Amino acid sequence: MNLVANNCVGGCFYKDENLQYTNPFIWTAVHAPYFLKGIKNWDNIDWLNYEIYKDKDWNFFIKIDDTFILKCVHFIFSPHDSTIRKANGMIYYNKIWEYINDTYLKRIERMKESPIFIIDWEKCLDFTEENQNEFLNSYDFKYPIILITNLHSALQFKNDKLYVIIDEHVSSQSNGATEIQTRNHKK
Repeated sequence: MNLVANNCVGGCFYKDENLQYTNPFIWTAVHAPYFLKGIKNWDNIDWLNYEIYKDKDWNFFIKIDDTFILKCVHFIFSPHDSTIRKANGMIYYNKIWEYINDTYLKRIERMKESPIFIIDWEKCLDFTEENQNEFLNSYDFKYPIILITNLHSALQFKNDKLYVIIDEHVSSQSNGATEIQTRNHKK
C-alpha cells in the first residue's frame, strides 16, 4: 500500500495498521500548492533529485524535484541526544539531518505501488474551497484520491476514483463527536 497524505493522517493510518512506512510523506506536512502540483506530476518526479534544508527556526524540509516541499514536523534537532530518542510522536537526535536523509532514501526505495492520495483539506496548509474546486476540475484521476473536507462543494465532482468524506464538527451538545458522511462518486 502507498498512501500519500498531505499531513500526518497517512502516518497515523500506517502506525494504527502496523504497516511499514512506504513513502517519504509519512509524518510530514505539505502546503497545498506543492501537494496539488505533485499529484498532477506524480509520474514525472525524479525522487533522487532532492535536497534537505532547514529554516532559521530549525524546521527541516525536503524539496523533491522542484515539485514537493515536505515539512518534517516530527523530526527535531536535539544537540544532547547522541542516539535517536522517540517521545510523544517526535524524533529527537543530534544528527537529525542524516536521519532525515537516510529515512527518505529508505522510503523511496520501498515506494513500489501506485499511490492513493489522501487530502485532508481542513487540516492542511493553504487549502481553500477555490483551490479545491480548481484542482478537482483539472485532475485526470489517474490515481485515487480520498478527500477529507468540510466543503460540500466537493460532492459535485463525479469520478469513480474520488472518495469524499464530509467531516463536519457538530455542536457541543453531542459531546464533541465528529459526524462523517462518506460518498463514493460513480460516473
